[in-house]
Amino acid sequence: MVRGKIRSPKGMKTESQPIAPQLIFQARLGTNGAVIRVQPPINQAQAVIIRQKDGNVVVCGPDKKANSMTARDIEQSANGAWRRCKPHINAGPNAMPHYQPDPRGQTIGHTFYETDTKHPL
Repeated sequence: MVRGKIRSPKGMKTESQPIAPQLIFQARLGTNGAVIRVQPPINQAQAVIIRQKDGNVVVCGPDKKANSMTARDIEQSANGAWRRCKPHINAGPNAMPHYQPDPRGQTIGHTFYETDTKHPL
C-alpha cells in the first residue's frame, strides 16, 4: 500500500497515513452530463481496450493530479495524440473533465477523471 508522510507544523515527520488507491471503471453517460461508473473496477490495460473500441472510462480517487495523469496515460495508449478538455458546459452541470483523441476524427468516447468537485455517479 502506498503511504504518504504527514509532517508536523515544524516540519518533523510523523506517522504514515495510507493513500487510497485509484480505481478505473468503464463508464456510461447519464443525464445532464453525468458519468456513471459501471461495476466492477477494471485495470489500466482493460481501460485501454475499452477506449480503443470508442467506449468511455473514468479514473477515480482522492488525488486529482494522479487521476488526470492516469487518464492521460490511458488515452495516450489507446489513441496516441490526446487533448485534455474541461467539462463541456453544453453537456450539463454534471459533466467531468476528460481526455479525448486529438484530432477527434471519427472516434467517440472519453477518458474521464475525478476531481475535488466533479465526481462520477
